[in-house]
Amino acid sequence: MADTAFASITGILKRSPSKISTPSRTPMEEHSKRYTAFAVPGSGLWQYTRMPFGLCNAPRTFQRLIDALFGPQYEPNIFGYLDDIIVATDTFDEHLKWLELVLTKLREAGLAMNRKKCEFCCRQLTYLGFLLDDQGLRHDPERVASVLNYPPPRNFKELRRFLGCVSWYSRFIEMESNVKMPLLSLAKKNAPWTWGPDQEEAFQQLKSALVSAPVLARPNFGRPFRVQSDASAYAIGAVLTQEHEDGEHPIVYISRVLSSAERNYSTTERECLAVVWAVKKFRSYLEGYQFTVITDHSALKSLQTAKEPAGRLARRALELQHWNFTFEHRKGTQMKVPDFLSRMADEDEEEEIAAFETIEDPWYLNRMQEVQEMPKKFGSWRVENGILYRHREDPLLDPIDGGTEAWRVVVPEEHRARILSEAHEERSAGHLGQQKTYDRVARDYYWPGMWHDVREHVRDCELCQRHKVPQTGPQGTLGRRVVERPWAVVAADMMELPRSLNGHKYVLVFQDLFTRY
Repeated sequence: MADTAFASITGILKRSPSKISTPSRTPMEEHSKRYTAFAVPGSGLWQYTRMPFGLCNAPRTFQRLIDALFGPQYEPNIFGYLDDIIVATDTFDEHLKWLELVLTKLREAGLAMNRKKCEFCCRQLTYLGFLLDDQGLRHDPERVASVLNYPPPRNFKELRRFLGCVSWYSRFIEMESNVKMPLLSLAKKNAPWTWGPDQEEAFQQLKSALVSAPVLARPNFGRPFRVQSDASAYAIGAVLTQEHEDGEHPIVYISRVLSSAERNYSTTERECLAVVWAVKKFRSYLEGYQFTVITDHSALKSLQTAKEPAGRLARRALELQHWNFTFEHRKGTQMKVPDFLSRMADEDEEEEIAAFETIEDPWYLNRMQEVQEMPKKFGSWRVENGILYRHREDPLLDPIDGGTEAWRVVVPEEHRARILSEAHEERSAGHLGQQKTYDRVARDYYWPGMWHDVREHVRDCELCQRHKVPQTGPQGTLGRRVVERPWAVVAADMMELPRSLNGHKYVLVFQDLFTRY
């Protein structure tokens, strides 16, 4: 509701918020009254005849009443959200007419107004916790001033209360979803309560962001819009901006955490998802207008010109077809939306690689020496900054990224257990099964016998043994063969058929185990 009001009220200088006193004047159905009964010592049971505060369906019931009185046909001059009604017009005379209409409809509906809480013809108003004027939207200083003194949450209830406040003002915070990731891990059901340095840092960052939140510019539909999007391994975010005489002004920030399935997307797929999601979220601003999508991922520019896009990218391209926009590429350092999500991932990778400085694995050291001495023989291997990498053997696995994500870090034996533990047992990992854990590890790492190690690690996980019920039957005596590219492994067998006219009755059958062709 606040988004709709903010997006629609443009160039309006006269405003008049009106507040209906309480929803308790709404009459209740006869069969519903008995559910509100309460006991008074010495007086028996009493029940409400008008809808009181606290009923689970009271807000939506009252909102339906307000929607029936002031529906979309009255926008952008009248907006109603529960007991807050805003009236906005261009001129004073027009304002009086709309006010008269509001008062008449409220009187006919039997609703009262609290005159002390009403404001008329204001240049600035407080609406749903925001300050709104002809310059733009900002948070209410009175509501966020106490945030500075807000103590760290001590339990799940206090944490969820704080996150609710943050979510309400998320439009002011760049990449809010990523900043609060350490707190979200604690807010999950049945998650152990462990308040550590990561949670404290996220908590302080969010408090600081709330207090120092910028003024979001009022959208001007006479100017072109710009959508800047970004994606990382864990979250996506975007900002809607417009260019003014004094520079580029943000209108609204959005962000969200990626699901476990979306985290398995390639870089291009995640960046494309960020664009599609942002355009849909900004639909009320962009529909019917030409706009520019700004991204730091140059591969997205080919979406509009690709002749035969395939798979997930093809579906995303179809979703974007009816929008009138152009792609613009910018370097990550020039993006208005911070690319710190990707930078955090880079820092994590650097820390991961730094942990390999002590290497004792004989196979690893021998292979590194062979790659350095015979680079032509080991074309799919490379050594960079003292770290061994292996290239995926077939470019078909990364057709869109052009091999940018095909180099995987080779892990020494003494560090494999830690990699497996992080991929399977971390809070964000989710204790996935053997195949999904393998897919997660194999996306970034390689070592001989990885599938066997993943299978044994997941099978020996104590938490999985206690809480997971096997979904498959017992495994047979034959082992599972992992094939990473087409025609790497071919199976052959003899098949008996009815005897032909020439007297033949056997056929030799070949099958590629990767494509099943």
